[in-house]
Amino acid sequence: MDAHEFYRIRDACMQEGITLREHYDRERSRPPAQEEPAPAATQKKRRPQPAVHGKTKQPAKTPDAIMHNIVESLRERKAEADLETITARFERELRERKVESPAGPLMGYVSNALYREAQRAKDRSLQGEKYKQPVTEDELAERLEIRLDDTSVAHVMGRLSPAYVREHYPLTRGKLQDEHGRPYSIEGSRSWDGKHKAETRERLVSFIEGSLLKGYLERKEELERELDMAKESLASEKRGNGKELVGYVLRQDEKGAFMKFKNQRNSNSLYQRLLSVDCARVRTGACDIRITWENEKARAAVERIIKDIREAQKRGTPQYLGAAFRVEKKEERLESGCEQSDLEVKVAELKRSLGELTGTPLRYLGLEGPCFGSFLEVKEAVEGYGFKLVAVLPEYLPREANLMRSVIAAYPEAFAGVEVIDRNVNDAILLDFIKDPAVGVGYVKGRRGEWVTCHGEAVMPLRQYQEMVELLGGGASPEVYAREHGVDEDFVERAMERYEGQFDVVFLDYFCGESYRRSKGVRQLVRRLGDGAVVAITTNLAGRVNFGKDTSDVLYQQLERFLADERIVVEDFVGMPKYSDGKEPMGFVAYHVKRRS
Repeated sequence: MDAHEFYRIRDACMQEGITLREHYDRERSRPPAQEEPAPAATQKKRRPQPAVHGKTKQPAKTPDAIMHNIVESLRERKAEADLETITARFERELRERKVESPAGPLMGYVSNALYREAQRAKDRSLQGEKYKQPVTEDELAERLEIRLDDTSVAHVMGRLSPAYVREHYPLTRGKLQDEHGRPYSIEGSRSWDGKHKAETRERLVSFIEGSLLKGYLERKEELERELDMAKESLASEKRGNGKELVGYVLRQDEKGAFMKFKNQRNSNSLYQRLLSVDCARVRTGACDIRITWENEKARAAVERIIKDIREAQKRGTPQYLGAAFRVEKKEERLESGCEQSDLEVKVAELKRSLGELTGTPLRYLGLEGPCFGSFLEVKEAVEGYGFKLVAVLPEYLPREANLMRSVIAAYPEAFAGVEVIDRNVNDAILLDFIKDPAVGVGYVKGRRGEWVTCHGEAVMPLRQYQEMVELLGGGASPEVYAREHGVDEDFVERAMERYEGQFDVVFLDYFCGESYRRSKGVRQLVRRLGDGAVVAITTNLAGRVNFGKDTSDVLYQQLERFLADERIVVEDFVGMPKYSDGKEPMGFVAYHVKRRS
């Protein structure tokens, strides 16, 4: 089908909330549809303009107003304070004014309120800047104009103790939620919640189970069947030819040695080895060897052979000797190998393949918050199929990233293999998930295009960096690259430290609007997709972020084009009709992709 027909079918699937396979099944069973008259044109509703408000006094009896007044009073006095004292004052004023206490721990509410006050102060100082910059730990007290102690600053910035997290935000049925299933507002942070968002997660998990996990499960069951059959054939072979996994019985005295084997082939292979010893008499029976020596030199040579046999056994060499003792030149060391039948080799390979499949975790890339709502839903599904899930989670807001790490530290088993990157997801993708937070990407005054920086200093153009990463990933030497391209070797070493591997599940809800930078990010991300991966996107459909277009087709077409460029085909997809996130219209689509062989 051509691109236009594909887009038409895709949009129909998204509108009805069905997969591509379900669409084709329905089309085959449906009688030919008759044309319907085109709907009458409707007048586009005008977007209501936001009212312009002047400064108004905040309501006197709300937690926000009370907290704001407390901060203002501390600022006026240039006071020195700590978080516990401020929380106690806030609690007292709530009680005196008979205002309902906010949900969750009060210290968490106060911490969030203090951080928001600092952020407002910074935003006012940077008025006119294109991008807002989050408040960092070093500038928190300065922006608040309150002298906070180090412990209070750490808590406000989201660095919580494991004991505090476990006390106030316990795991309920494996999720960070209360007994009613509502996600926590961890230290005042917003969580991705609501009817439509829950439906989106449910649809995503169902799609992952029916595509990615179904394929993994089928492969696992196939390997298990092959392994059972190979084991049965191997057992039958051993019963038929009398092979046993016992090598020899050894006795030795002053005059010689006696070795008795369970298998004649074992006896013959060692017999050839012993014949190479001068001044030694070797006699062999069906499954035994008798050897006597005429002098100490011959005795020493035989004992070296015996010692090699014993050491090979200690090192864990399989007990079945087979052709373990190959005849080499006289006085050479005895080799410890083991001849295996084709069936034994096949069983070992199948066990290795099965171990790699079940032991290698699936990789998840997503945008989460401190509640990890989407990740925990996907993790539950993956583990239900007998597999593991690890994650790389970019987060550019310092407080949110700290809160996420605090939760991970409090529940290490639930979040094993989960790592948080301190950077914007676009930058993380463009830099190929480099670990060093000192390395960044952006525009540098006086230079054309985007540059990779280290501690704010320009190092190389982004295009050159991505070519370097590709070369290093292919095995190029960091020292040679640094010397040939005139790049600091320390920076090349930093670039080597990246989050490796391809992603099996990608769930991003940040796509909106068309830009050259986002286009580069999408193309780079496609190269890190694993075979059979699921890529899901939620998109803001509002015209204000789509250059006046009330559509997200540009993004989907862009992603599909980049998939095709990398020889990746769309096996299936699912979407859902427009929904609201509480403020603006949103769209959702998920793709199951496969690499062409």
